Amino acid sequence: WSYRVNGPKPEMLARVGAQVAGGFMWWWVLWHLFHEYEHITGEFDYPDPSSWTNAELGIPADDV
Repeated sequence: WSYRVNGPKPEMLARVGAQVAGGFMWWWVLWHLFHEYEHITGEFDYPDPSSWTNAELGIPADDV
């Protein structure tokens, strides 16, 4: 705990690890935004739910 002073400086491994992890995270986000932009823009085709059969939906037959 520190009051009016800086806390202890993190170790070099922790600082480098945080920079590497943050850099990897941003690379991952920007890479996928560039190569898979359909997730953001909605350009992929959505299936028509009215064409699904009861078997595909897992609805049992109406055997009364």
